[in-house]
Amino acid sequence: MPWWWWPLAVVVIALLGAEIHVGLGWVVAVVTYTVLAAFVVVMLLRHSVRVGVHDGALTAGRFRVPLTSVTETRILDRGDVRQVLARRPDPNAVVLVRGYLPRVVYLGVETESGGSYWLVSSRHPDALAAAAFCETGRSREAGQ
Repeated sequence: MPWWWWPLAVVVIALLGAEIHVGLGWVVAVVTYTVLAAFVVVMLLRHSVRVGVHDGALTAGRFRVPLTSVTETRILDRGDVRQVLARRPDPNAVVLVRGYLPRVVYLGVETESGGSYWLVSSRHPDALAAAAFCETGRSREAGQ
């Protein structure tokens, strides 16, 4: 999640808390702000997704693929992502694209049910693609 969500969360907590506790005293204010802060923090943390390579597998949120199943790795920009989604729509694809991140890692995946792909946003797409490449030894750059 981007860093600027946290200051935005503080503003939301301040505005909602002020609306709720106006004229009700400091005890209600403390309880109101505490409950709102806990709720907002839980929601932000719950909806953040961890992406990483561990124990020979790529994990993106609740999805996991062994790196031995990865046949191709590429780094795509937004335009390339649109083209992949337009040309190769696949109901078995895993698409975890965050609009605030400019580049996405494309992973070609071969499974028992056939070929598919993963599109995974990451703050460090080069490191993610390199980790997948080190394990698989198969890679192509975008545009090739």
